[in-house]
Amino acid sequence: MRDKITQSKLFEALGTLPLMGRSWPKAIAGLAWLVILLIIWWIALRAQHLQAQVQGPVALSIAISLLALCVIAYYMWFGRTTIDAEGIKQEWVFNRRIGWEEIRMAKFVPLLFSKRLVCFPHRGRPVIFHAGERPLEIAFAHIALAYSSKNQP
Repeated sequence: MRDKITQSKLFEALGTLPLMGRSWPKAIAGLAWLVILLIIWWIALRAQHLQAQVQGPVALSIAISLLALCVIAYYMWFGRTTIDAEGIKQEWVFNRRIGWEEIRMAKFVPLLFSKRLVCFPHRGRPVIFHAGERPLEIAFAHIALAYSSKNQP
């Protein structure tokens, strides 16, 4: 955003900064853990039968996949998104961050289970942030309006 007046209007619309909240809704993060527990339960029930059929590299790949699902579910449960005077940050497997001056355009994507803000920097790949709480969703909508392609020179 090139215009400082527009940026100050955005900060005014966002309210008191920093604004911090969950990256994913509790229900969705809880559902992810429930699915993982169901997978573990299913494997435990059939462990004796599966042990004879699944050996070596296949068993290792199943264990690694289950561990990867646990890591993703962990970050869905504990991940936080922060909007402050410097930019937007999200704690994730790989932390995401973008400064206000880096954003060329932003799009708000209200999906069913997760509200997302896709920030397109001047250089590089888009950065996607998740909002799991209403104040963050509203802030994402304000940011998308301020950085929409229609507002760009």
